[in-house]
Amino acid sequence: DDAGLRGTDVESLVKNMKDLDRAMLGLICKEIIDIGRYMWLQDHGQDAKLVKYVSSDISPENHLLMAKCRNPV
Repeated sequence: DDAGLRGTDVESLVKNMKDLDRAMLGLICKEIIDIGRYMWLQDHGQDAKLVKYVSSDISPENHLLMAKCRNPV
């Protein structure tokens, strides 16, 4: 039920979130953006790969997007 969210803007909603929930939302948003970038690269003739390069207990931002031309000139 989203009745409690009507009339609430995103900024207010995020400001009122618990710190852990806001951090998780941020990581999810970054993942969506990375996947979009990955898909764009694939669609534009690049070999792309999302790589996890370090354990998430060391750094939660632990993904790297790598790309190279499929058919170099």
